Amino acid sequence: MLSHLLGLAVFVPMGNIIGPLLVWHFKKDEYAFVEQHGKEAINFQILITMGIIIGVFTTVFVFGFFILLAMFFVDLVCVIQAAVKADQGVYYRYPVPFRFIR
Repeated sequence: MLSHLLGLAVFVPMGNIIGPLLVWHFKKDEYAFVEQHGKEAINFQILITMGIIIGVFTTVFVFGFFILLAMFFVDLVCVIQAAVKADQGVYYRYPVPFRFIR
């Protein structure tokens, strides 16, 4: 659950990736459940970070602000859903089309 919730550290530079990465790295060998959830959290946060970067560079145009708002909203909703599922002991898979870490 911690690896998902650390993904909300978007305001710390790269904190949304580093937090889940640290939890996954140190606990992946002890618990298979943490390994699965950690990989999912990292993959999702990499995609969110890419979306935020695109949003920041397109803020010159009006739609960049909408991209940033969408990224923050999607991140918040999906991370809360994943954290609740992890707390219940259920495997959760983010709606991410790309898996950077398999």
